[in-house]
Amino acid sequence: MGRPTTPSPIRFWIIHLWVEGFFELFVTVVVAITFYQLGLVERTTALRVISVMTNATVGTITQAPQGNVIKVSYKGTESEYTVDPTTPIFANATGDRSLLVPGAAVFVIASTHDDGKLTSTRLYVEKDGIKPPM
Repeated sequence: MGRPTTPSPIRFWIIHLWVEGFFELFVTVVVAITFYQLGLVERTTALRVISVMTNATVGTITQAPQGNVIKVSYKGTESEYTVDPTTPIFANATGDRSLLVPGAAVFVIASTHDDGKLTSTRLYVEKDGIKPPM
C-alpha cells in the first residue's frame, strides 16, 4: 500500500509565485502602495489587500449611491465589494498603435535578447487621461 503524496511546499512556491504569481503580486503591491501614498486608501487597507491577494475574477461592476459594487468570484465563491465612486477601476483591453502618442504614460513588459534588443508582448498605455497603475 503506497503512501499518499502531498505536493512539496518548495515546489508549490516555485511554480505558483515565480511562474504564475510574481507579476500579479508585484502589481498588487505597487498599486496598494501607490493608492496609500496618494491618500486614496488607509495604510491598513493597503496592507490587507497585499496580505490577501488572490486570483479572483471580476464579474460585474455596477454603480450604486454608496459607490461602485464589484462582484468577484474565486474558487466557486462570489463576493461583493463596494468601493468609493472616485476610486479608479482598471481593466485590460485591446488597443491599437494610435494610443502611443508622445507624452503618454506607458508600462512595458519586455525581454532582452542577446543583441540588446527588447521584445514586448504586452504594453499598458495611458488612455483618456488614465495612466497605467504600475
